[in-house]
Amino acid sequence: MFNGSVDDDGDGEFNTAQGLARYGWLHVVESLAERDITKFKAVLDSPAAEVFTHLTYMADYTALQKQLIRQANNG
Repeated sequence: MFNGSVDDDGDGEFNTAQGLARYGWLHVVESLAERDITKFKAVLDSPAAEVFTHLTYMADYTALQKQLIRQANNG
């Protein structure tokens, strides 16, 4: 899920753009830093467990939001 992927639209889903996989984790760092290069160091200095917990939360939150939207559209 996080191997060279990027969350382009902030929806918690990480998709590798063609030709950008060579940047590896930079896409994840960029997403967590809200595309603000001045925040990259803060992300990179964060403990791995904290980063992975946040990424897991983002994925779970997005899945729940999508589920709620589907239910609202079907009900």
